[in-house]
Parts: sequence; C-alpha cells; structure tokens
Amino acid sequence: EDDDDDDDCFSGSTIVSLSDGSAKAMRDVRVGDEVQVGVSSFSKVVFLPHRRRRKMGTNNGTTSSSFLELRTESGQHLHVTKRHLIRATTTQHCGDSYNVAAGRFPLVYAENVRVGMCLLSVATKELAGDKVTSIRTVRGSGQHTIVTESGDGLIVANGFVVSSFAVNHRIVNAWYHIHRASFHLFPSYVMELDLVVMVNENIGRVARGLAKLFL
Repeated sequence: EDDDDDDDCFSGSTIVSLSDGSAKAMRDVRVGDEVQVGVSSFSKVVFLPHRRRRKMGTNNGTTSSSFLELRTESGQHLHVTKRHLIRATTTQHCGDSYNVAAGRFPLVYAENVRVGMCLLSVATKELAGDKVTSIRTVRGSGQHTIVTESGDGLIVANGFVVSSFAVNHRIVNAWYHIHRASFHLFPSYVMELDLVVMVNENIGRVARGLAKLFL
C-alpha cells in the first residue's frame, strides 16, 4: 500500500532515546514514554497523531511512503517527509560553537536542505552541526510523529533536533497545547482512544490546509 498524504512524518524505524537509557523505534513509542528532546532533557509523549492508522493496519510497517534520506558526515541519517521541519543552517562552519549558541539553526523544510548544509545534532552529547553529505528519495515503512509535553514542540530523532510538525511549526505546536493540558487531566489511555485520534486527524487536515495559506 502507498500513502504519501502526510507532511509531518518520520519513517517507523526512526530511533528516539528514552530517559532510562534505552531506545525505541518511533513506530513502537507509546503515550507516557519519556523521550529525548534536547542534549540532556527528556519529555513525556502526550499524543501520537498517526496511532489510529497504525492500529488499523495502514501504518504498521506494510505501508510504503516516500521519504527524503538526509545523510551526514557523522554517518547518521534521517528519513523524513519533504515538508517536515528540521533545524538546519547554510553556514560553512558546522562546528562553530558560536553558530550553535546563537541558535543559527532555524527550522526549515527538509526539501530545502542541500548537500553542504548542517543539521543540528546531539549525537556527540552536545549541540553541534553535522554536515549533510548526500540526499536521496527512499521508500520507507509507516508514517509517524510524536508530540511531547515540552512546549517548544521539538524532539530528537536519530540524534537530530527536529520539529514534531510540518508546514507551520508555530501554529501546529499551539494546537497541541490542548493535548498537553489534556494529558495531565486524563489517564494516558484516553489520549490513545481511536475517537480522540480520529477527531485530531480530521481537525489536523483542516489546520494544515489553513497553515499552508499563510506560508
């Protein structure tokens, strides 16, 4: 099966680190898991936007989707949809601590990343730039993203600092403040109910369409 509709996705094999020192593929993450969102910071997962399709069998490893593969000097790689937002810079000095400290790694569309640009990485246990050496389109299984209670809407995926979202980070992240508040009001299983996820998917489609109008 082929499914290329979603902008805000990682492949199911994308790895996230947990606060207990273990790691999980994104397809196996559950609400309540505490995942890495910074060099040494972790945050609980409050929502899985594509969980319903995973349960229905359309997002369980059999779905084939198109991803950009961004591979870097360190040997790391990231499989992400083209409109997903990731921290990257055009600077020629990836290791320049000033550029890292000054936050000169804005959120950009994955499709706008070019060979020679730098992705913001925490693979060395500190924030650093990692130069992109190759970009290609690949097929991967599943479509996944995770939303944490961290208010900035960022996560660490395969060692890279990325947004949980696509198209418009500020607007979509603001929408998920509702889910962050709900996570503290209701048991975790409520946030995984099919009805809750379905309603979020439908509202999300409308929100993505509106967000694109303001680009």
